[in-house]
Amino acid sequence: MRSDGLTRQSVAPGSVVLDIDQMSDNLNSTGVMYETGGSITTTGAEQTLLIMDDPLGIALVSAVIVDFDAMVGGDTIVFRTYYRIGPGLGMQLYDYDSWVGADGGLANGEKLDTVSGGYYRYGYRLTIQRTGGVDHAFPWAAWMIGE
Repeated sequence: MRSDGLTRQSVAPGSVVLDIDQMSDNLNSTGVMYETGGSITTTGAEQTLLIMDDPLGIALVSAVIVDFDAMVGGDTIVFRTYYRIGPGLGMQLYDYDSWVGADGGLANGEKLDTVSGGYYRYGYRLTIQRTGGVDHAFPWAAWMIGE
């Protein structure tokens, strides 16, 4: 999925600057680690795999790992990541990625891959959709850090 490689970002003119590295350090040292997971069986419709709605502060989806072992030739699975970037706004599509074929097309015998993650403030949603082939169950696990 998308990796912006951000290290610093100005959020206001003058001396008010948000240091992404410092924010990450603070969140990792003071935030609470959460985990969730399970299995989702595709249906051909876009289904919500994970939604983190309106946290108390800045939060981080550290990783969402999906097991692609069930995929066979002809299968295509699409993941979409949505973010809400302000209070009262709707979720907007941020990223789209697909895995194709046996084991999601992963090489070297790999069957697990990280699908999405990142910082969010107002909301995060990850969906899964089978767009080709047949339905399968996909085990998954996610780790988040928040307040």
